[in-house]
Amino acid sequence: MTTSSPPPLNEHSRTTRDKGKGRTKPFFDEVVRQGVLFETDSPDYPEGQSIMPRQVSVDSMPTSGLTDEQLINEFKSIIAKYTNSRSRNFLGFPGATMCPAALGAALLIPLLNQNMANPETCPPEATLVEMEIIHWLREALGYPVLGTYTKAMDIGGVFTPGGCLSNTVALLAAREKCFPGSRLRGIPVLLSKIRVLVPDMAENHSIRSAMAMISPGEENIIPVPVDAEFHMDQEALRYIIDQERGPGNTIMACVAYASDPMCLKINDLHGLAQILQDKDIWFHVDACHGSQLAFSKHHHYKLRGTEKADSITIDPQQTMLVPYDCSLVLFREPSTQASLSTNSDSIPNAQWSFGWTGTFTGSEAFNSLKIWSSIKRHGKNSMGWMIDERLELTNAIQLEVEHRPNLILLGGTDINSCMFV
Repeated sequence: MTTSSPPPLNEHSRTTRDKGKGRTKPFFDEVVRQGVLFETDSPDYPEGQSIMPRQVSVDSMPTSGLTDEQLINEFKSIIAKYTNSRSRNFLGFPGATMCPAALGAALLIPLLNQNMANPETCPPEATLVEMEIIHWLREALGYPVLGTYTKAMDIGGVFTPGGCLSNTVALLAAREKCFPGSRLRGIPVLLSKIRVLVPDMAENHSIRSAMAMISPGEENIIPVPVDAEFHMDQEALRYIIDQERGPGNTIMACVAYASDPMCLKINDLHGLAQILQDKDIWFHVDACHGSQLAFSKHHHYKLRGTEKADSITIDPQQTMLVPYDCSLVLFREPSTQASLSTNSDSIPNAQWSFGWTGTFTGSEAFNSLKIWSSIKRHGKNSMGWMIDERLELTNAIQLEVEHRPNLILLGGTDINSCMFV
């Protein structure tokens, strides 16, 4: 029997290990330098910012690669047209300033390349860091925490890529509470009979998206009237609950905002929690923006009632000085997390694995390191001071608006947003 030898490798098509090491460091040094220049010095690139195109065309995939220098030049071309939210000339939302500690963590994450779903091949240190930050945030928002943990599933929180997915996971938990076992056997009622209640104001696209993805449908979102301050009307809420239940509809959840996406108003969460507890309805608080007040010394009281919610979504990428992406959902009862878990032969159900609870995800990056690093670097007190200063500036803008006869203030300020025309 004869065997053929494999064709020889083309030594010119690849670098040796030593040569690769020698070239990689200068490349990364220059990448980091360009990023730091963008963040700190606002370099004046000749191209300037690009105008929004009406149409684009896409080139074919390149057949040969670029040199490191050529690729750096490509990066520069992209950077030159990018918005720098740190600039004094920028006034916008939601891009928040990022702290160096979180940026450093963001650089480290892909270099570590940790898969949170597989602690059998990756050490559990990343899981323990993720559990620690979830523990801190639960405690800050008034949720119960344990003194010690024996498995990752007990922590009562899940990281996701963004607020839209965090809200979706929260509504999945609400679905499981309404219809136990529905993740295995399906929903035992007509989907058109399921309702989710939200404040009647600027629509939250993530709630609509969640309802579309988990099947009840966007049209089964029921708006609840709000008062002059854009807070959910509690008498109207009671009436709508009774009205919807009359013909046999199931109210799967009620969503309230700890700062809504448009006005950044915070509902009376304490009052809503009492009503929904009496009516046995899942209470979800979208605190993607307002959760920052958990660190505040002077404004923490505005979150009163959040601790009674069945689930809370948090978006550190919006307000806690961390780069995209970084979001999570917390559950008041950690056992809720187990009810959402899925079995998989390819993902181990190990003691320190989040693999079975990573809803809509398999492999998962170590993104929790960003918010962990930000809090580690600043501490709760310093974070609170920065947030209080942010709100002081907002109040100063509000007073300025009130003193100008040609401007009209639209509602008071609950957080760092001032609406006027």
